[in-house]
Amino acid sequence: MEEAGIFQLRSDYERETMMADEDKVFQKRIQLLFEHDRVIRSHAIYEASAIERMIESVIAWHFCPDEEQHLSFTSLMFVSTEVMLRKKIDILEQLLENYYPDILKDLPNIINDLHSVRRFRNKFAHDELILDEEKVKKDGIWLRSVNRKGKVVEELYPQKKRTRESKRCKQLNGMSSICLLKFRTGYKEKTITNFGSWSI
Repeated sequence: MEEAGIFQLRSDYERETMMADEDKVFQKRIQLLFEHDRVIRSHAIYEASAIERMIESVIAWHFCPDEEQHLSFTSLMFVSTEVMLRKKIDILEQLLENYYPDILKDLPNIINDLHSVRRFRNKFAHDELILDEEKVKKDGIWLRSVNRKGKVVEELYPQKKRTRESKRCKQLNGMSSICLLKFRTGYKEKTITNFGSWSI
């Protein structure tokens, strides 16, 4: 009888120890998830913000070749009127279609890629991180949002998708920088005649 009691105590101790170990593992996983989510969010916002500034600069160069007036132009056109990134991309698309079709020929997916980056930025800027135990165990980050129909939506953002979007951000940032540099050089030299020859 005494041996049975000792066995039960040992069993209870082992069960409690196992539960405590599992809880520590879960808490560690939560901590790592928080840290990873924070890195992804900051990266998405940083990269998208840099791209947004590039778009503003390209639009400013088109309408206002005088670089000294660009701050005033940007303030009046984008800041005062609170123009969102979606609208800036739409303006850029119209400019490219109407004035610089060769750029669209060289970069046919640039508008779709810009909107993809915008959605990536918005998702990690606004959506709530889900910390439910079953979802935390899965590979990726679960995000919760409310759609336009007032329904709660939970979506898994897997590692592969985050890596793809991060890579897209970096590529667009690089292309935008090159485009802006050549755009500015073209204005200064008055030689913007053949965008099709750009090696982007």
